[in-house]
Amino acid sequence: MIIERHMYCNSQEFFDVLVEAIIKDIYASTDQKVTKAKLKKGFTYSKYITNKKNQKAIATIKEYEEPKRYCLQIESKNGQTLMDYTIKELKDNTIKIVYKEEYRKVNGKLYNGFFYKRSIKKRMVLYFSKIESYIKHKKKSPWVHIELRAFFTNILCINLDK
Repeated sequence: MIIERHMYCNSQEFFDVLVEAIIKDIYASTDQKVTKAKLKKGFTYSKYITNKKNQKAIATIKEYEEPKRYCLQIESKNGQTLMDYTIKELKDNTIKIVYKEEYRKVNGKLYNGFFYKRSIKKRMVLYFSKIESYIKHKKKSPWVHIELRAFFTNILCINLDK
């Protein structure tokens, strides 16, 4: 599933918010305080997927090129999800984000169900809107809305139990 979105910010602002969410997810999953400098291709951590079974998964950064690309693979006993962000700088302080997400079952087959695609699209439209709002509010005031921070942490906890 590929989703493209134009946003009114620059690529560094978007990437900084993404990294903030990643660091919070790592902390929530492992109780480890990780710095931005440690995030790179090959970084791996354990996490629990929030679903009915609260199952353990391994998250691995597959690509990390600031502020252009971030790709994460989350693997559990049911399969693996690949989430890939490509950020392209456009004119007038805008960017184009190409987000790709795919889920492969344990047998290697790509899962492409209608409801799966619909849920990804709905989740990511909301996610990108919240990020844009977060960046806008952050520019206006150093006091950032706590509910947005919580949202960014929760959005990375995807359901692998398809």
